[in-house]
Amino acid sequence: MKSLSNIGFMDLYIHVKGGSTEIKPTRMRPFTKGKDLPPIVTVPQKYDEWVGHLRKAILERNGGDFSLEYDGVRYRVSCYNTSNRETWASLRKIPTDVPHMSALNIPGYVQKKLKFFAKDSGLILINGATGQGKTTTATALIGHYLEHWGDVCVTIEDPVEYDLQSQTWGQSGTCYQFEVTEDEEWAEYLKMALRWHPRYIYLGELRTPEATAQALRAATSGHLVITTIHAGTNQDAIHALRQLADPICGDRKDALIAESFLAAINQKLSPHGVDMSLLYAEVNGRTDPVRTLLRDGKIEQLSTALERQNLPAMTRRYG
Repeated sequence: MKSLSNIGFMDLYIHVKGGSTEIKPTRMRPFTKGKDLPPIVTVPQKYDEWVGHLRKAILERNGGDFSLEYDGVRYRVSCYNTSNRETWASLRKIPTDVPHMSALNIPGYVQKKLKFFAKDSGLILINGATGQGKTTTATALIGHYLEHWGDVCVTIEDPVEYDLQSQTWGQSGTCYQFEVTEDEEWAEYLKMALRWHPRYIYLGELRTPEATAQALRAATSGHLVITTIHAGTNQDAIHALRQLADPICGDRKDALIAESFLAAINQKLSPHGVDMSLLYAEVNGRTDPVRTLLRDGKIEQLSTALERQNLPAMTRRYG
C-alpha cells in the first residue's frame, strides 16, 4: 500500500462520504516554503488504498474538529457536511517534535521578553489570523518554560495538537493535556485545571465569556496563562478580550485585564519566518503606562507603546 505519510503536503482534502454522489478524488496542497500558496492538486490513484483506510478512521470519529494519529503521523482534522450533503475533511499534519523558539525565527527581542516572564503570573495573549502559527509559538514557549524552569503545565485544547505530555522536560517539568469538544466545556476544564495546582496553563483558544473570565481570574491568582485569540492586531485582540469578558466580568473587566496583562503578541507568517508585534507591561507595575491605559479602556492609545516597544524590529527592517 502506497503511503502519503511521508509526502510533503500542507493540507489534504478527503471526501468522506458521498451524499448523492460517489466518492470524489482526494486533493492536496503541496508543501512550500515560498510566500505564495501552491495550487491544489489531485492525489494520484496509487494512494487510494491508503486514503481509504484514513477515511475509515475519520468516519469513526463522527465529524467535528479533532486530532487523529494514523500511519505514524498526527493530523489536525476538521470534518463537516457541505451544503450539498457531502461530508468532507480537511487535514493538516502536526509535527512530531515540539518546536524550539530559536528554530521558529522568533525575533530576538520578543524571545527575550517572553522568556523573562517564566517566573511571573499573568496573561500572555498570542493573536493573529487563522493559520499564522499561534499554536506553534505557544507550544514552543511552554516547552521552554518546562525545560528550563520545570513545574506543572495543564493544557486545554480543541483539538490537542503537539504532544507535550509524553515529553521529558528537564528534571521536574510535567505537562497534562486535555481535549474539549464543546464550547461549554472550556470553562469547566479550566476550573478543573486549577485543582491540579499548575504553574502554567495553556488555553488553546479564547472562545466563551465563561472561559475568558476563568482565565483572567487564574492569571491574577498566581498562574501564568498562555492563550490564543483570532485578531488582526494587538489592539484588536484586546478589544476581543474585553468583549468576551464583559458578559461575566461587567465593569470589572478592564481592571482584571490590566491586573493580569503581561504581553500580547500579534504574528504573521512570512517567507523568512514570523513577523511579530509585541506589547507588554512591566511585571508588578501597577503604574505601568500600558496597564493604566488598559485599566481605563483606552485601547487605541496603546499605539505609542507599541511603536516604542517594537523599535528593534523597525530598526532591523528599515535601518
